Amino acid sequence: MSKITSIATAVPEYGQNQMQIYDVVRAMHADTPEEERVLRFMYKSSGIEKRYAAVPDFNIENERREILSDNGSGFTTSGLEERLKIYDRVALQLSVEVIKKCLPLNMVAADITHLITVSCTGMQAPGLDLAIVKELKLKSNIYRTSVNFMGCYAAIHGFKTCPLYRGQRARRQSARCLCGVVYPAFSKRQIN
Repeated sequence: MSKITSIATAVPEYGQNQMQIYDVVRAMHADTPEEERVLRFMYKSSGIEKRYAAVPDFNIENERREILSDNGSGFTTSGLEERLKIYDRVALQLSVEVIKKCLPLNMVAADITHLITVSCTGMQAPGLDLAIVKELKLKSNIYRTSVNFMGCYAAIHGFKTCPLYRGQRARRQSARCLCGVVYPAFSKRQIN
């Protein structure tokens, strides 16, 4: 039987309260009073007080921007290539941080037999899984799976993969399965 033996989290460095982010998202996406009302309801009802981002842009009072720019008639976002460069850097950094937190005291990263990466929106080629393998010096024959672009539900598929891996191994061996989930928030839309 499979079981979860450890859970850890890591967040990007820029924390903003929910309603600061609402102000930015409202400016970007609420084109009518009705859309603004619905968006405000969603943000206030979410139960989330603080969110974290890989960029400082989501506080409207913050003048430092990495992906948003004000062109005078509204905000625009940087191109996909620039945003994915941020993803490449931050996703790897956070993944490695969480993996190190999750390892039992008597285990080294090289003992990991299976690596499952999950990302809701970001992607890199070659994949985040290969970057993790290289960074942590994992075995080159590690079993790897990447689940991408399924929204938050992708994490469920990632966790469901762990018992499948266990079935591939001989009964006397245990699979050391790691499932990492990355949730970056990027938007590509002209903001009027």
